[in-house]
Amino acid sequence: LRPDLVICDIGLPDVSGHEVALRLRGAPGVPPVRLVAMTGFGRDSERAIQSGFDEWFLKPVDVATLESMLERSRRRSGGSAGQE
Repeated sequence: LRPDLVICDIGLPDVSGHEVALRLRGAPGVPPVRLVAMTGFGRDSERAIQSGFDEWFLKPVDVATLESMLERSRRRSGGSAGQE
């Protein structure tokens, strides 16, 4: 699996989204991927960027904002992100 984009909630049950980002960014052999954090707490924004996320969104995210982010990601990758 080699996604162009990963959208990850910060508040996961077993490990935080911050830890997921740090592990992905530090794993040998893992190609660069665009990481987007979703959080219900605005105070997580700075930590999300420090953890390795490229951007973050405060939940609930409206559909237009999500579509815009998916389109930007698709253009960056030259692929078909969000078109399945």
